[in-house]
Amino acid sequence: MSMGFLRAAMLGAAALVATPAAALEDLTGGWEGTLVCDFADDTGSSRTKFPTSLQIDDAGPGGNAFAYLNNLGFLRLAIVSGPDAAQRGRISGPNCLFDPLLGGVLLHAVVKVKPGSEKGSLKGELITFGVGAGPHFVQACKLKLKRTSLTIPAPIPGCP
Repeated sequence: MSMGFLRAAMLGAAALVATPAAALEDLTGGWEGTLVCDFADDTGSSRTKFPTSLQIDDAGPGGNAFAYLNNLGFLRLAIVSGPDAAQRGRISGPNCLFDPLLGGVLLHAVVKVKPGSEKGSLKGELITFGVGAGPHFVQACKLKLKRTSLTIPAPIPGCP
């Protein structure tokens, strides 16, 4: 993965964070589904599929949200949609420990919600990579989730 790609990804994420969400419905809730991941490091590669869960705490106006993904940790997300798109939008952002020099987790997904309903779907990619002192690795996952509840057990306070 080139530094040019990483810089472009960071600039894109920064631009999304600065863009407010328009009319997209509140995304707060529990989301359940699967991850299908392709992993590669210096020793080889593998493919795995496993269940996953995501909790989203939509911070409201301003297009920001925080999320917790299984045991991968906390994410800061930008939410973007058009002014007439109450049912469809995109979310994107890094995990709270993301470091462009060492790696981390990046999420990008299309989200669809039915206004006034618990129903929603989230489809996208989760990229995890590590560079630096340890062995380099890259994992690219396809993410497919359905919203299973409109609430989460506790508010997600943001990045620790």
